Amino acid sequence: MLRQLGLDPLWQSVDEQRKEGWRMGRQIGAVILAAGQGKRMHTKVAKQFLELKGKPLLCHTLEAFEKSRVDHIVLVAGEEQICYCEKEIVQAWGFSKVKAVVPGGKERYHSVYEGLKALFPVFKPEPSGCVHPVFTPGLSGCVRPVSKPGASGFVFSGGDEDGLWHDDAAFLKGGEDEEWYVLIHDGARPLVSEAVIQRAIEGAVKYRACVVGMPVKDTIKVSSPEGFASGTPDRKTLWQIQTPQAFDFGLLFNAYGRMLNQPGCQEGITDDGMVVEAMTSCPVKLIEGDYRNIKVTTWEDLLVAEAFLEQASHLA
Repeated sequence: MLRQLGLDPLWQSVDEQRKEGWRMGRQIGAVILAAGQGKRMHTKVAKQFLELKGKPLLCHTLEAFEKSRVDHIVLVAGEEQICYCEKEIVQAWGFSKVKAVVPGGKERYHSVYEGLKALFPVFKPEPSGCVHPVFTPGLSGCVRPVSKPGASGFVFSGGDEDGLWHDDAAFLKGGEDEEWYVLIHDGARPLVSEAVIQRAIEGAVKYRACVVGMPVKDTIKVSSPEGFASGTPDRKTLWQIQTPQAFDFGLLFNAYGRMLNQPGCQEGITDDGMVVEAMTSCPVKLIEGDYRNIKVTTWEDLLVAEAFLEQASHLA
């Protein structure tokens, strides 16, 4: 169906990609967001820790990334859930690709930024005994290394239309021979497949910015403040957006830095593609996801997820 729509899904399989080999120096990281409270579930247990087919829901999500081409994972959790995630999720279930568990922030975009900051030293480890730079917002623009003698860290400054100084672009990918890419994924999407993750990676490599999703099935109405229909967009132009959303690391990091430094740009931000759209000139590519890649936010969603997993177990 997507090919008939003239879209550009990337169909290369994981095995084909591995046979071709990856460019030396290319690293793929993932930030998994699991700091939500799940208020719509009306339960004391956060939705990402609810049991789904014999294991915490979050484990299904992490398993998909553990089996994928992703090299490193940063798990973002609530402050009070850090120890639980480290011991009962990462260690208990043997997720070796999880390199850090860090606390999230007030809003989703704060949590994403905390994950990106934690991922940077995984991509670019400091020599033994050295303190890794600390990311600090400055006045405006993008992130740059502090150049003052004795200073260690980063400040934001103006950049080109993509929000990147050219020397910063090299710095944030680790050098001329390195490429860093990052996938942002909701921990409450446990049915993400290895194929979808792979297509997102390929999209990031090819386009620098992409989000996975699917064409909407239903008619969408625009509502007036009074609750009346005020318009009906053409369904053929509408997609329901999912995660993972995948990007060149430097592009996304700088976009977030600029957005967080401008409070007026933060209202209404609900995903990472919006940040890149608002803060850079880089177009965001739509990549084929999967209708089964649902986000579990209600008990009905949990039942649907269980049904999909049950079906998959019979087909295996």
